[in-house]
Amino acid sequence: SPVQLERWIDKMFTDKGKSILPRDAGTIIRLCGQGMGALFNEVNKVLSYVGERQKVTEEDILAVVSKSTETRIFDVIDSIASGKSHGVFDELAELRASGEDPSKVLTLLASRIADILMVKQLAMDNLSSAKIAAYFEPKRPTFVVDKLIEQSRKFSEEYLAQMTVLGPYYTAEVRTGRLDKWVALEMYAANLLKRG
Repeated sequence: SPVQLERWIDKMFTDKGKSILPRDAGTIIRLCGQGMGALFNEVNKVLSYVGERQKVTEEDILAVVSKSTETRIFDVIDSIASGKSHGVFDELAELRASGEDPSKVLTLLASRIADILMVKQLAMDNLSSAKIAAYFEPKRPTFVVDKLIEQSRKFSEEYLAQMTVLGPYYTAEVRTGRLDKWVALEMYAANLLKRG
């Protein structure tokens, strides 16, 4: 769980004579995801970055921790909600430069839109984050569900339903050879930015 991971991260820093606030350990998890291999590598990057300093700050974490693809997708959706096309395409350009598979990014983006639609519908029944998390397979951490709820407030149910259907359409266009993978991803992103 995120709480256990925070304790594990805290212990890694403590073992090296460093201190970190629980919220900053949580920031590392939010940026990297919950994979222990990725977390281990990112904690070691932070340790190298802070050098002899004892206290680890949020600024240290933001300076060196690499965002997971999933975190970047959340950032893309935040930019879509704000109508910031540069933010969307800058994130996609960074993903492309890092060698990320565009099919994976398209699938993640379409899946995240579908998740937001589901969360929006469940939140209408006044379910708590913990109860909504149980609807996911595998169950999502509540901080992820909280982020999905926050994002769901920025979109209409009709828009989310239309965009949920559009994702698989672009996947099919790639699989049949009618569109290049990156072109399909960018076209989907452009459609997501059309908020009506």
